[in-house]
Amino acid sequence: SQQGGTYPLSEIRVTTVSDTAGTGPVTLTKQHAAKAWAQVDGDPVGLNASFNVASATDVATGRFDIAFTNNMSAATYAVPAETDVQAMRIESGLITASGFRVTTEVTAGTDVDATYAMFATHGDLA
Repeated sequence: SQQGGTYPLSEIRVTTVSDTAGTGPVTLTKQHAAKAWAQVDGDPVGLNASFNVASATDVATGRFDIAFTNNMSAATYAVPAETDVQAMRIESGLITASGFRVTTEVTAGTDVDATYAMFATHGDLA
């Protein structure tokens, strides 16, 4: 131990973090990380940056499908989302374990392509 109050910083490098028996992953009980996220261009549709997102596919004006790299365990996950335009609504639907559809529309109900949309997915991976 060091006297006088300051301690050097440590660095931990690991490949796998296992439970105390060394037989499985660590269970997080008081924290929950996003299982996928992305920023998606709306016109033309494309991924700017992402985690656990294999693709964003244009379906129609204001609509694109997201496919995960690693599926969720079921279609019971949350998808908080946002877009760059204030007068727009963004919603996710057609939720499956392998992905979901994003729709962006103006408040009048017309589907429009946003410049970009962002989302994070919270739930359990398969």
